[in-house]
Amino acid sequence: MNNQTWLWQLVVIALLAASQAKQRPFTIQIKNFTCWPTEPSLFTDLSCSSSKKRGAATMSARFSLSQALEQFSLMVDFDIIKKDNSKMNIQHTKIDGCQYLTSACKHKFQGGIFETVLKVSNLPRGCPFQANKVYEVRNYTITLERIPMALPSLTYHVKIKFFRLKQTIGDALLVASAMY
Repeated sequence: MNNQTWLWQLVVIALLAASQAKQRPFTIQIKNFTCWPTEPSLFTDLSCSSSKKRGAATMSARFSLSQALEQFSLMVDFDIIKKDNSKMNIQHTKIDGCQYLTSACKHKFQGGIFETVLKVSNLPRGCPFQANKVYEVRNYTITLERIPMALPSLTYHVKIKFFRLKQTIGDALLVASAMY
């Protein structure tokens, strides 16, 4: 065979290998996505739900406030649930919510998630959140492109506490699994 034939064969093999590497051997299953107010007088409406449509896990959230929210912060705990049902904390972080809304797009991983959330919601790109306005995130789909290839087949537990000043105003819980 001549060099051109070998080159074409090598290109075809490389393309096939690359396409196989991009295929994800797992799916994400949402086991629980709930939210609840810890300061009920602040919320006129608060609900969270999840579903599976055409094989993709989706989440939706809806809330309305009785008074404007000028600033808020988040406390995020990301845990892994081991096979013996014990938890291992992977991340514990506090985030300024207003700053996150205005600058999350600058971070590669968070920016991708945030941009997708903005496309399926009417959330503002900064504070304040207005009173008596319904805010919704509709059918946010967890895409595998943003998830590491070597994700262990475990259950993941994400708890988010929302604060106004130092007072807890609400909680959200996401429990999801990587299924191979």
